[in-house]
Amino acid sequence: MLVKNTNDVPALEVGSSSDIIIIDNNKDVGDIPMSKWKLQTPFDFVNNWTESVTLWAATTSCMCTEAIVVLSGDQSPTITMHTTIDLDLTIAPWEKARLVAVFDPNAHGPDAIWPINRHVYIETNSAKTPQLDFVFNGDVIK
Repeated sequence: MLVKNTNDVPALEVGSSSDIIIIDNNKDVGDIPMSKWKLQTPFDFVNNWTESVTLWAATTSCMCTEAIVVLSGDQSPTITMHTTIDLDLTIAPWEKARLVAVFDPNAHGPDAIWPINRHVYIETNSAKTPQLDFVFNGDVIK
């Protein structure tokens, strides 16, 4: 689990009582041909309450997966496995955002034919949903 140092966060931001709902999570993307160079999987999510929620930091479960967050027309830095990205994005009450996960079926080499289960994790200041876990799975094929 990622940890956010709250010493630099204003008191009003810590412990939001809003929660984030991920629409259509745990996606089965089916067969992923290695010839499909990069598979993009979008996830919509919404702040389901009357307080703003801050997205603090993010990472992915594997080096073969990157992601971005699109919020109010702005795009986050690329989220990867090797570096925890500071997002510092705020979702207003009832606002919708989109995470786009990008999977590279060739990242593990030409013989990496197997089922995959990948995650993108986002830490928030929400007491109800302190960590968002966007999940997709499929089968890498030749």
